[in-house]
Amino acid sequence: MLYKSIKDRDPNRNWLHEIGIRIKVINDPPYRRIYIDNVLIGDYLIGNKFEENVALVTLIKNEAISVPKLADAFGLHHKTVYSYLFSYEADGLEGLRPVAHYPGKINNELVEFIQDEQRKNPHMTLTVLNRKLYKAFDLRLSERTIRKLVESQTINPLAKEQKELDSQIGIDELLVEQLTDDNDSASPENQNIKYTRYAGYLIFSTMIKELFSSIYEYIDSQLPISSKTWEAKKLITSFVLYFIMGQTNIEQTKTVNRQELGCLLGEEASASTKTLKRNMHDLMQMNLPQVVPDLLTQEYISKGYTEIGQLYFDGHFVPYYGKEDIGSGFFTQRRLAVPGHEQYWANDLRGRPVFFLNSYGFSRFTEAILDLSDKAISYMRNSGNLKPLMIAFDRGGYSKALFIQLIRMGVCWVTWKSGKTNEQPEENFKETFILETEREQCEYGILYTSHKMANTDKAFDAAIILNKKTSKQTTILYGIPDNAKGVYQPLDLVKFLLKRWKQENFFKYALNEVDINQTHGLETGTEDDAYYIPNPEYDELLAKKNRILKKYDDLKIKQEKIEERYFTLKRPPLWERYLSNKSYQKVLDEQNQVLYEVATIDETLLNVPAYIPYTKKDGSIYTYIDFSKINLINALKGAVFNMRSRMKDVAKEYFKDYRELSKFLEVLLHTGGYYEEGELQDTVHLNCLETPAYQLAAEQLINIINQQSPKTLGNDSKPLVLKFKR
Repeated sequence: MLYKSIKDRDPNRNWLHEIGIRIKVINDPPYRRIYIDNVLIGDYLIGNKFEENVALVTLIKNEAISVPKLADAFGLHHKTVYSYLFSYEADGLEGLRPVAHYPGKINNELVEFIQDEQRKNPHMTLTVLNRKLYKAFDLRLSERTIRKLVESQTINPLAKEQKELDSQIGIDELLVEQLTDDNDSASPENQNIKYTRYAGYLIFSTMIKELFSSIYEYIDSQLPISSKTWEAKKLITSFVLYFIMGQTNIEQTKTVNRQELGCLLGEEASASTKTLKRNMHDLMQMNLPQVVPDLLTQEYISKGYTEIGQLYFDGHFVPYYGKEDIGSGFFTQRRLAVPGHEQYWANDLRGRPVFFLNSYGFSRFTEAILDLSDKAISYMRNSGNLKPLMIAFDRGGYSKALFIQLIRMGVCWVTWKSGKTNEQPEENFKETFILETEREQCEYGILYTSHKMANTDKAFDAAIILNKKTSKQTTILYGIPDNAKGVYQPLDLVKFLLKRWKQENFFKYALNEVDINQTHGLETGTEDDAYYIPNPEYDELLAKKNRILKKYDDLKIKQEKIEERYFTLKRPPLWERYLSNKSYQKVLDEQNQVLYEVATIDETLLNVPAYIPYTKKDGSIYTYIDFSKINLINALKGAVFNMRSRMKDVAKEYFKDYRELSKFLEVLLHTGGYYEEGELQDTVHLNCLETPAYQLAAEQLINIINQQSPKTLGNDSKPLVLKFKR
């Protein structure tokens, strides 16, 4: 069934509504999300008119759609949408708030009184509120009236009742209420309790502290304590929290309630979008784009977030839609060359990111594999892992020179053979093996063979794999250097390559969860940021020198033969006279000429660079890119991805249904609660989950987190206790 407008669809069901080719509206009760070109611009509770109005105005301001089409899509009159736009231009965001039509006997004085009481006591129920209203104004409000005020966002929702409305007040409650009234209804304890819809995200507080402790120490060692409220450590923590919440772009942080998020950071309000943009420069100046990725990788390895001995390498192309001419690369989704840059990721056995490199879109995957291997070997040495490195990559790394270089480096490698496989009869596959995954197992047949590439004397090891289920045959190439022959067997490499889909899953989920395609503003660089390639002129001179030296070696052999012939003569002349013959002197002259040419080439090589920047065919240069900001942000996003994966590992011990594991964690993260500040420790009171199975698993998970002694995310770093409200 095709729905004409969003208004016609059931708000209590999950659905996707596409408006044109750029806009997507995803209904995921109780939230609704709006995307422009896969960038989130609105995330709000269904029925929240204010935040929906903000999203509609954002769509218009971004010129994503015309007003009439937008009105038709949401089931509104086009004049209504124009009124939102005019209200925004006149009064800003406040102009988009619904007009307060107070029901019945409600007036501004009553509303201000209720708002003031809610600030003093966020846990206030309707019964307590009516007692205060009766004492101050000699009236009581019904549930229907309160519900209308809440729906119009005039007041905050009241707490659930602990008893029926018509029950009598107890003597203890009366005494407490009298004491509260005598002290202006504002006890110090209530002042330190704040409601925050982001309370659930503090389940990651322990992981944030342990992963970023070395980074915080580095920042403290570089500069004295900053006088800025949002100094480097707080900025990094803020970015991590935003990425955990799904805010993958700085502009999306405008949709966050800054006061409620500020509780988690020990501040009155979290950093605004302008603050994040303005202070990003401070992070660049402290060399953090180079330091943070390296320190995080070391923490992953030491804390067990990832494994380092066996890695998958692959490139991920990020298209660019700006005006700068940064060069093009092959974009597989469009099957053509488009402007953009390349990310080269190294993932472990479980597909989790360990480290990455950024380069231009026209860069070579084969060269990136060598750089990634060097980094991996250095990390292994620093961690005390003495095993040979094993890597797997796709057909983009099919290169004879690369295979030979990896063997020289002592790296085990495995990849797919380029081209078609010469299929073998199934009866030739005498050896079989089982490949097991978490959910199924598959039987394969294997036939060991070899494969010789052009211009090589020695063939590379190969194996033909037969999938017993699909009867499909595939050829795999691999290399095991001498230092690894006692450690890895060919079957180990074959199984390792067949599980490379885990890295593909990383790209799939990373784009969805943290959006590694976001550049956060492309920075232009200098000549130092150019992509350097071997200089053809230098290589030509070097090849010419090698040819001349080979000629010199031939002349030396010829000279030695002439000299040896002297001793075979029956009546030899004097040695000096023999050496003065024309043939011998000609050889000497040719040798001198060769040595002169070699000296000339050596002198020329001193003035010719071995590597030059990559340029266009006409010699003009591309716009240089400074990858510093992308390196820093993607390192933080990689950390968030690993923390989410680690949390899933812990949660699946208590929530056994793997199909809803991600949903369970999302529900837990989105549950609100109250943040209570104390002198010795802070306490987070989470709202209970409605599903009993979710609640039981969540309680067990929270107990495990509390046993890890979590700390607050503010500068005080006090002990933090998480619990559910009772």
